[in-house]
Amino acid sequence: MNIGIVTTWMQRGATFVTLAYAKALVMKHNVFIFARGGEEYDRSVAPELENLVFYSKPNILDFSGTPVNRREFLEWLNENSIDCVLFNEQQSWEPILWCKDVGVATACYVDYYTDETVHLFSTYDLVLCNTKRHYSVFKGLENSFYIPWGTNVPDKSVLERELRRELIFSLGHNAYRKGFDFFLQALKAEKSCINNFKIKVYTQRALTMAPEYSALLEDLDNQIEIIVGDFSVNEILSSRGVYMYLSRLDGIGLSLPEAVAHGMIPIISNHPPMNEFVDKDFAGLVGIDELVKRADSYYFPECVISIEGLIKELRRITSLSNEELEQKSIKSYNFALEHLNWKKNFSGLNNIFETHRLSNNADIRKEVLAFEKQRKANLSWKQKLSYIKRNLNKRFDILLNI
Repeated sequence: MNIGIVTTWMQRGATFVTLAYAKALVMKHNVFIFARGGEEYDRSVAPELENLVFYSKPNILDFSGTPVNRREFLEWLNENSIDCVLFNEQQSWEPILWCKDVGVATACYVDYYTDETVHLFSTYDLVLCNTKRHYSVFKGLENSFYIPWGTNVPDKSVLERELRRELIFSLGHNAYRKGFDFFLQALKAEKSCINNFKIKVYTQRALTMAPEYSALLEDLDNQIEIIVGDFSVNEILSSRGVYMYLSRLDGIGLSLPEAVAHGMIPIISNHPPMNEFVDKDFAGLVGIDELVKRADSYYFPECVISIEGLIKELRRITSLSNEELEQKSIKSYNFALEHLNWKKNFSGLNNIFETHRLSNNADIRKEVLAFEKQRKANLSWKQKLSYIKRNLNKRFDILLNI
């Protein structure tokens, strides 16, 4: 089969999901990648796959947030004789209908949905769920499959890396969603709860803190290191320690299973899907105080962790001896071997694509078009200007790299 993947293409989780799927599918099929509009392009993401990537020029007045240029897309489908397209975090629905119009099957990796859009996923011929929580929503669809998320589990030599008394954060682009402020609230209440552990914070964006937190970080100057930039997994997890993952909300949360696979000892929000990737024998589980609906009406609410519970877990974990930390590190790695090995978890993926069936639901098509029309009508001018700026940046990127 010739399988196309429509995706963002930059240093972020959505692209890393694409890479995992591409590397699994390419074992049996031809894979082609359509880099759609969005925030930016990054040609350094996966040099080994660069010859498979087509960089699209989004229409300047496309207000979808995940724009696909129709003319380019249909030409790409035809030139590569695409049999099935896998959409990754696609928020505009027209491209799925364009595939239907030319007899190309469609699949989606489930990530973003609201109360309004759940039923629209029956438009796809395949719905792929990587967490139990996602599958609980879509299991009623005949074309829905649960494929447990996995990661590359390194060999046991990873356990020979130095075990350090460090708390490690990986905040990506969004420190708020990763719950870094929860950690600062805990330190503000009781700085002694970190028991002289070193704190290392990796962030792709410079942190902007409220004044009281800025003062707190200054007080911790000898204990905290904030590193800004793009980092590989091996750079962030170059040694073993405690991995802080206090996320408010995740589709998967890619870095958590990666950390477990590297023998890190996680302290996490005890809420799905985060707690699907750990076991209480080695992880610190922080209880939830409140669930809050997100402003964009995402299907699941954000979780607000208990600051008292976080302090308790920090005290417990940081009071462990090096020998006790070593045992938890080994248990973490062994859990990954058993449950988080992507080659094992993705072993049935190719067969799912090979046995797909084309669906033809005219009623859903009408609902999709009506939903898209209403969504565009609800956009503010501020949102539209933001999308125009993104689209222009992508077009300039293409021109500069021709």
